[in-house]
Amino acid sequence: MRHNMALFIKALIVADGGHDRTRGQGDHALINRFGNRYLSDKEFLDYAKDLGLLVDYPQPSLLEFVERLGTLMPVARIRFPAEIARRWQKESYPTETVPDPMEGDTPRLEAASELYAAVFNNRWANPEIYGEQVHPLDDIAPEHAPFVQTEFNSETFIPWDEFRVAIAVDDGNMVYDGGQNSRTCGLPREQWTPPAYN
Repeated sequence: MRHNMALFIKALIVADGGHDRTRGQGDHALINRFGNRYLSDKEFLDYAKDLGLLVDYPQPSLLEFVERLGTLMPVARIRFPAEIARRWQKESYPTETVPDPMEGDTPRLEAASELYAAVFNNRWANPEIYGEQVHPLDDIAPEHAPFVQTEFNSETFIPWDEFRVAIAVDDGNMVYDGGQNSRTCGLPREQWTPPAYN
């Protein structure tokens, strides 16, 4: 399994380096991924599919599975605390009932909002609008560090279901965000590095 995953990553890198434009159907999606410094877990699988490395599109749980095994680790994971996720939910949907606790007007909320805008709005890839800047995951600011995980191993693995946050209450039932307030990231090209193999 480990050997096969290493070959898969190597094939992804080689196929990308070749800038293959002969596939037709996947070209548009593939082109749209150039300029993205980091890819989410879903974007990574989409990327592999666009390059013709996958016969069938895998379940999203594939990357969770290989992370649990220690076969292929993310480069970074962004996770925002439940209190901040609920605050953002209340700001977006003021009439909804949001469970406690909810973040107040704190420096932590400001830092989380800055990181969210920088990463999720892909400001790094738009220097004509936002100016030249270092990607926030390449140079993690001290105030952003509590939200960013960069060290991974199978012993400290957390099931991805645990990333879900209860963000609202509907008719007495908790409504979860489906993990939208976390993001598992990797790099699209030569930076994807599987563990060393014997």
